[in-house]
Amino acid sequence: FNAGWYQAADTAEVRALIGQALRLEPGNSMVLAAAANALVLVEGDTASGAELARRSLDRNPANPFAWDCLSIACLMEGRAREAHALQQRACAIAARSPIRHFWDMGLCLTSVVTGQYRQALQHAQAASILAPDFRPPLRYVAALSAQSDPERAFRAIERLKALEPGFSAERMAGDSDYPVAALRRSGLLQGAALRDLGG
Repeated sequence: FNAGWYQAADTAEVRALIGQALRLEPGNSMVLAAAANALVLVEGDTASGAELARRSLDRNPANPFAWDCLSIACLMEGRAREAHALQQRACAIAARSPIRHFWDMGLCLTSVVTGQYRQALQHAQAASILAPDFRPPLRYVAALSAQSDPERAFRAIERLKALEPGFSAERMAGDSDYPVAALRRSGLLQGAALRDLGG
């Protein structure tokens, strides 16, 4: 786990905010899910995050944020198939959500780590259509399309350059701190196809 984009002061503030939220609303499903996500994504504490996510689901089994948190915790613990099943559940619950792209992107991630690249691309494209300025799906569209559809990959790269100052395909492929962990683990960034698209 690498939360290098957070400063130590940020994590201390996050811890304080989690504590405050849980003191004020200990039985609120959304508060529990938000705290769970913060523990998993900022602290890297998958056990505590998963426990809060389960408590959230005890109060509201239809909370897609809690299902997503459980999925990400499983993913970070190397349980890819379980993560994928949990993410499918989150996506199904959130099918009519105005922020459906969030769960489509989650399903893209778990599809990548389970080797389902065609489905991963479909979910990344869906997320990108629903939220054109959301950068994560564009990163995955670029990498997943680099060999099979270089033109689509190039368009995604150009869009990323417009949205993200300093973006380059070389950085995405070579910078271990760049936020594409699932792609990196899958080996999809190792080939020359993405780098050859320039940028």
